[in-house]
Amino acid sequence: VGTALAPGAPETFEAQLQRIEILVHMNRLEEATAALEELPVETDQRAAADVMKGRLLIAAGRYREAIEVLERVTSVGLEDATQSPRASFLMGYAAEQRAVQA
Repeated sequence: VGTALAPGAPETFEAQLQRIEILVHMNRLEEATAALEELPVETDQRAAADVMKGRLLIAAGRYREAIEVLERVTSVGLEDATQSPRASFLMGYAAEQRAVQA
């Protein structure tokens, strides 16, 4: 069973996240931010979107904001078995980078 989308079909949520991640790795942060803002986020996808937003903020050197966003993922309301560990790791990295800047 193929999972390829027909030409012109909208991207899946996961494909959109991957595109944003690629833009972040290419240091095309403005494009990544715009793509993230266009991301339709359902309640069950909020954690993944917030982790991506945290990664984007870290890439932009906005560590305090990244920590605030990532804390939402690890909170009781948005706890996610996959995203919560990612958020915790990124929060630690952001805190470390913030301390280096100080």
